[in-house]
Amino acid sequence: MMNILWIILCLSLINLTTNQILNPNRYRIELTVNGTVSEYYVYDGALNKMSHMIFSNSTDERFGGIQYIFIGAINTTYTFDFLHYPSECSASRGGPPKEMNYWLNTINLFGGENKTYDDIYFDRDCVGACLTWYREYNDTDTRRTIRERLYVNKAFDVPIKLVTRFYQINTQTLLSTDLIEYVVWDPYSIVYEEFDYPMDITKCSSS
Repeated sequence: MMNILWIILCLSLINLTTNQILNPNRYRIELTVNGTVSEYYVYDGALNKMSHMIFSNSTDERFGGIQYIFIGAINTTYTFDFLHYPSECSASRGGPPKEMNYWLNTINLFGGENKTYDDIYFDRDCVGACLTWYREYNDTDTRRTIRERLYVNKAFDVPIKLVTRFYQINTQTLLSTDLIEYVVWDPYSIVYEEFDYPMDITKCSSS
């Protein structure tokens, strides 16, 4: 009898885990915004390191974007600015910018890692069933209602996309839709080279 109860408990815990938003201690994630590759994040909680790349839309590779690297061991964030020519580098003491841990921020927006999903959608981008988390709020400054839905593939625990729709606050007329797609999701194969400096940090200005 005890064995049966133990099996039931284990199965219920497994179901609870798969119904909650995933929160790995390390991940790589690349996202596109409305079809354009926009950002790339690497987070390693064990190493206490983060990297965040933002890609520009410039056709000139010298103005390709910007990268932030946080090294927890020395409590320093480096900024490598390739939006200017020649490129610039700076170092600042203190914790990383909040947005560097992109996935944790996303989790918190939708209720935290212990919140179970709001709905299941059968979606072509998921190639089947997706667990979805939903939030809605009014932006009184822009007079818009904002509705966001996060999609996570049910079978493989892979984030697929974040759809944001903007509505006129009074009439609820749809104004526009933003689509973030997660084209890379990897919580396993992070390598030390992810945190290599793209420039000579001895030439970085300090603050």
